[in-house]
Amino acid sequence: MGAPEAPGLGERQRTMAWLAYLFAPVLSVVILVVARPDERFVRWHAIHAFALGILLVPAVWVAMLWLVFQASADPTAAVIFGLRALPVLVLVAIISLMFAAYHGKKWGVPGLTFFANRFA
Repeated sequence: MGAPEAPGLGERQRTMAWLAYLFAPVLSVVILVVARPDERFVRWHAIHAFALGILLVPAVWVAMLWLVFQASADPTAAVIFGLRALPVLVLVAIISLMFAAYHGKKWGVPGLTFFANRFA
């Protein structure tokens, strides 16, 4: 992987940044409270993970509930809408963001990055 975005990042900051995505949005709030105000990298990832968790957790639950109730009656509709792949895609995205945070990088998600940049 490449060099970290901010060379002064320590192991603590990078670990806190990737942990924010692990159980987002709950753990991201804890990390946001614990992080010092001068740890902008950690705060950015905590806010990013919080916003991502707030948006994606309900979307995944709705997709899974829809699959359980609706797709059992019409399995081709689930394939057409691609909802079976949504939880896997969300998991891949979160793991990718965790790796980026550990390596000292910021990968933006359109719409969420502006939110994280503004409040970090």
